[in-house]
Amino acid sequence: MRPLSCTSIFIYLFLGYILYSTYIFYTFLFPPECPYKDSNKCLNPAFKSTDVFQLFLCTSTKSEIIIAVIDKQLDCYNHNISFNLAEPFHLNFQIELPDETLNNHSLYQHVILTKLMSTQQVTTNIIRSKHTVTFVAPLTRYLIPTENVFNLLKSDNQKTTQSTKHSRRP
Repeated sequence: MRPLSCTSIFIYLFLGYILYSTYIFYTFLFPPECPYKDSNKCLNPAFKSTDVFQLFLCTSTKSEIIIAVIDKQLDCYNHNISFNLAEPFHLNFQIELPDETLNNHSLYQHVILTKLMSTQQVTTNIIRSKHTVTFVAPLTRYLIPTENVFNLLKSDNQKTTQSTKHSRRP
């Protein structure tokens, strides 16, 4: 048996590194079950597939949802009490635009998903709950008015200028 060369040792180390990296990616995609009996030491999903949720669909002129709730500017147009994550969800709505939005302000869509609670309105307790997920998306954006730029050194109409050779001097 001949001795190993430096090249073959590096090749074997590289192949071992590739196999180890593949194993690590596999464990990311398919994590092993928790070996501990204490569930506090393991990662658990926040929501189970059997949980019952309530979904709030709201609009506001504020992008921060907590400020919109405190200022009472959150207009909820849909409240689904028995929302299921496993079922497809598709809705069509007509949203009334507030006066601020009509006067060139932004309008935001707020989606609030939380575990089933006894309340029927969005409150700060729901927003701050650890069982609540919020999402904000802009529906309209404030358009910055464009100003006309004036160039005082040049006129608007392009007249041909006369050369200085043909100009008459007094």
